[in-house]
Parts: sequence; C-alpha cells; structure tokens
Amino acid sequence: MAAPLAFPATDPVGPSPGVAGDPAVRTARRLAAQLLGPTAAASDAGGVPLSHLRALGEAGLLGLGVGDDASPAVAREVAEVLAAACGSTWFCATQHTTPAAMVAASDDAALRAELGAPLAAGRLLAGVGFAHVRRPGPPAVTARRSGDGWVLDGRLDWVTSWGIADVLLVGAAVDDPGAEVAGGRGQLVFVVLDAVDQPGLSAAPLGLAAMGGTHTHRVDLDAVAVPPGRTAAVVDAAAWRAQDAARTVHATPASFGPTRAALAQLAALAAARGADDQAELAQALAGNARALRARAYALREEADPDPAEALALRAQVVDLGLRATAALVVAQGGSAMLTDDPAQRWAREALFSLVQAQTRTSAAAVVALLADQVAAPAVRGR
Repeated sequence: MAAPLAFPATDPVGPSPGVAGDPAVRTARRLAAQLLGPTAAASDAGGVPLSHLRALGEAGLLGLGVGDDASPAVAREVAEVLAAACGSTWFCATQHTTPAAMVAASDDAALRAELGAPLAAGRLLAGVGFAHVRRPGPPAVTARRSGDGWVLDGRLDWVTSWGIADVLLVGAAVDDPGAEVAGGRGQLVFVVLDAVDQPGLSAAPLGLAAMGGTHTHRVDLDAVAVPPGRTAAVVDAAAWRAQDAARTVHATPASFGPTRAALAQLAALAAARGADDQAELAQALAGNARALRARAYALREEADPDPAEALALRAQVVDLGLRATAALVVAQGGSAMLTDDPAQRWAREALFSLVQAQTRTSAAAVVALLADQVAAPAVRGR
C-alpha cells in the first residue's frame, strides 16, 4: 500500500491565488496533515470521531463564515483542503454550516440566545435533514402547527452526523390546506431538534459505498413534537427552492479535494519512479483543475451568473475528479484496491460529487457532458 501523503506535501494544483497565507487556510493545512489525513482510512471505515469536529471547532473552522470575517475565497480553500484530507470529516463539518447560519439569522430570539453562539463557535455540532424538500412530488416530511410549536411526520432519507451531532435542522412542508400553491405546498418550516432518541423518532444507519464515515442514517418521524423556541425559519417554498437552485448550479469547492489529493499522490509516485508520462499527466490534469476552478469561482462572484454555464462547469469539475482519481488508480496498480488505500477512497469520494446536492437539472448537465464524450470519438473517426 502506498503511504498516505501528509497532504498537501506535494500539490500540483495548489491553492487559488491570494489565499495561501490566510491564518484559517494555514490552520486547515496543519490539521489536514497532522490529524485528518493520517486517520482518514479509520474515519472512513469506522466513522468520523467527534474529536475531529471538536478540533475544527476549536480552530475556528467549523461554521467558517458564520459570524466571522472569513472571505468566500478562504472558505472555499479550507473546504478543498479538508475534503482532500478526509472527505467524511469535511462532509460532517460542512453540514454544520447551514444550521449555524440559519439559527444566527432566525427571527426567534429564544433560539438565537440558546444555540446561536455555540453553533457559530463550533461548541455544538449540527446535522441536517432537508435534502428531500428539493424533490418534486408529495412532501416526504410535513409539519403541522401545535400551539407555538410543531408536530413532524415523515421520513428523512439522509441525515448526516447522527450520533455525534448535538442538534438537527429539519425542513418540512407546512401541512396547511390553505397554503397550497401550484407545484407544491406554500410554505416550508425549518426547525431544530435535539439529535437524540425521543418519542416518535427512530434512526437506522445506512451502508454507504462512499462517505461511509459520515454517520448517515435514515430517520423516521411519527408525530415528533417540536417545542416553542425551536423554529429557525418559515419561508415561502417556491422562493426557497429558487434560491437553492441558484446555489446548487455551481461547482462545489470540495469537489476539488479528491482531485488535488489524487494528483498530489500521482505526482509523488511519478517522481519516485521516474515515470515521465505519469508526471506529465499529473501536470496536465492539474492545469485543467486550475482553469476550471478559476472560472467556476469567478462565476460564483458574478451578480447575475449564467446558470447554464455554471451547470456545465459543475459537470466538468465532477468529470475531472473522476479522471484524476482514475489516473491514480491506474498508475498505482493493484494496491489501489486495498480498502485502506487512499487511492480507492478518493475515487469513491469523487463519485460522491456526482450526487451531492444533485437536482434533476444538475444531473442532466452531467448526462449531457457524458453524451458529448461518447459522441466525440465518432466525430474524430470520420
């Protein structure tokens, strides 16, 4: 088995311009090299230890950008570095950000007073359960009013960090016949539950081929009571879905994590073996990654980005991750199939990028890219 790199010891992709010297980035690199990378195989196989998330919280990296002055560019680089070192730890950490931000912005003063500061500082860990609200059709989870609180019913298919999170942000369709609109229910409510066994709640672990260390469970809700003071937001469903769609068209910064890690390993292998072809491939793919990243991140900063271009870039970034990790597997050979070898873990984490925050629109963009690649050889062969 190839020895895991203390990423980023070698890194042909490198950070985006202007962020390498930021204290948060330097801290992320240190934790990646000293803690997350060396234990990534164990975290993938047995679950991310809560101590990893506590270490990120103490370092100011859990909920980065919530209640601090971290720039989007710095937050993106931190995500890349953490995802390169240990995808499961990164995913548990990134799930925390939305609950922390939503609680900090909540109109519920009691909720802000109870949880705002601990979540922003990373002293409490949050998980999420709202991917289902992106899907068309009947709502998977509904909430009906009960005094100043709510009662939840339904199933959360994907809940990350169950068993290590302190609280869980759940999204549900408001069960209000008067709020029906074309295409779905009129309102969504986001509530905060204590992430513990409680009446009406049952959780079952899911066996995942990738990101298996993220403590992901299916959670069933049967008349689960949400007390007053735990409502993070009540929003218009159509407006929320439009905002969510505008976010999910973009390439995810963490998608570059497995790419950078795999190309770092490929470059190191090539140097050790004197394999010029592998070294050239690593550099060529790294150049592609830098170019795609620069355009994808520039598009994120535009006031009115072209969603079609953003989707195409997202598909290309995911495809690059698959090619970069496949290149490492080929170069490394049979040892890449060992379950504790990082090459196969990075390949599986690159596959995860195909489905993370996926919508029908983003899936169609990936399919279109794959279709173009199938057609291209036939054109060249004429």
